[in-house]
Amino acid sequence: MPADTVRATIYLDGALHQALRVKAATAHRSISDIVNAAVRAAMQEDEEDLAAFESRLREKPLSYDAFRAELDGDASGLRYVYWQDDEFWLGYLEEFPDYWTQGVTREELEDQLRDLYGELTSGRIPNVRRVAQLDMR
Repeated sequence: MPADTVRATIYLDGALHQALRVKAATAHRSISDIVNAAVRAAMQEDEEDLAAFESRLREKPLSYDAFRAELDGDASGLRYVYWQDDEFWLGYLEEFPDYWTQGVTREELEDQLRDLYGELTSGRIPNVRRVAQLDMR
């Protein structure tokens, strides 16, 4: 046991305690090691969330109407380019021409494009390139 450990008493749900005992036995680790790793991971995740929150504080506020317009595209939906190549339908969203997808049918392609849009606008993918309209007024 490392010298910098501290003894603490925690109260666990009975089923959780039993699951920890089984996991400790099968993994050949102590319950303390498993709990320490879980708490450390949760705190690391919290730290990452706080850093993401801090980084977004500098973002320009977005009105509800602008947010909805960004989610919905225009009233008729998002425009996309598509073509058939042998047995597959290929396509990309006009706003994201660098990101192509495919489907066996055109309907499947449209489903893939919807999923792709969700991924590209989620913020989970870094450095996403977009096409936009520049207002010259």
